[in-house]
Amino acid sequence: MSKLPAFQFYPGDWLRDVGVQSASFETRGFWVELLIRMWDAPKRGKLEIRRGDLRRLLNCNADVEKRCLAEIKRLGIADVTHSNGKVTIVNRRMFKDQIEREKTRERVRHHREKEA
Repeated sequence: MSKLPAFQFYPGDWLRDVGVQSASFETRGFWVELLIRMWDAPKRGKLEIRRGDLRRLLNCNADVEKRCLAEIKRLGIADVTHSNGKVTIVNRRMFKDQIEREKTRERVRHHREKEA
């Protein structure tokens, strides 16, 4: 999908994020799994998926999915929306960083075309 093989994880950000630290241990684990999936998603930082598919992807049951997504949304850890049987989860930082990478790539491409 991408030439970027890994994402940066900042322990200080994790430890200082009040939402993450207020979450249950179960939800923090669920969130880490979501981060990994969002890194490899077609739109990096944004996961759009049917709820049943999300449960299969994360190997959890409906109760865990419902509880963790509600806690993530309630604590403001991510943007979570439900529509037509699908759930959309957005990690604001990862999504914003990807947009910035794309803008930079486009500026560099445009600059190189002007030089040629």
